[in-house]
Amino acid sequence: MMKCSRPATPDILKDADQWGTEYATAKATNPSYVFQWKQRNGKPVNQYILPFLKEMTADHCAYCDGYPVGQMSLETIDHFRPKSLFPELSYQWVNLFLCCTRCQAAKKERFSELLLKPDEIEYDFNLYFIVNFDSGEIQINPLATDGKQAQASYTIDLLDLNARLLCISRQRELRNYTPEYALDSYCYRYLFG
Repeated sequence: MMKCSRPATPDILKDADQWGTEYATAKATNPSYVFQWKQRNGKPVNQYILPFLKEMTADHCAYCDGYPVGQMSLETIDHFRPKSLFPELSYQWVNLFLCCTRCQAAKKERFSELLLKPDEIEYDFNLYFIVNFDSGEIQINPLATDGKQAQASYTIDLLDLNARLLCISRQRELRNYTPEYALDSYCYRYLFG
């Protein structure tokens, strides 16, 4: 999970508060109500904001850092705080991340305040994690505070960041790394930082 900087809210989300309230009301009235992105000019809003999210993460999954998301999986938008639990935040820019389908399937609708958020000002991969270059696993930084270790552990477990295929993929990236290519063109940029 690489740190990213969130740009200003796209204009298309100027009605985010109203849309979130509408979705929360619909969900409260009918618990089986299914979320659908609002439409603007014949297109769902997620299609307008996806390019901004891709730019924010340099086309990497915000959680596992897989690259490019569109080639490794579907490009999905994750609600950091799940829309099923926080419907009023369903359109809030600060709650939306580019995500691969693997990470979204692992996260599901689960959430805790322990989950690390890659656009938080104080977030830095090395404060929470280390990489075992032999196994490809992300491990908890033993020098981190107890609180940071708890956050790292929760994030690893919730997102299943040590799934076998991810570890194998990280090992492959390490073998293929050559410094003449731009860092953003590699999966798992934290391996080289």
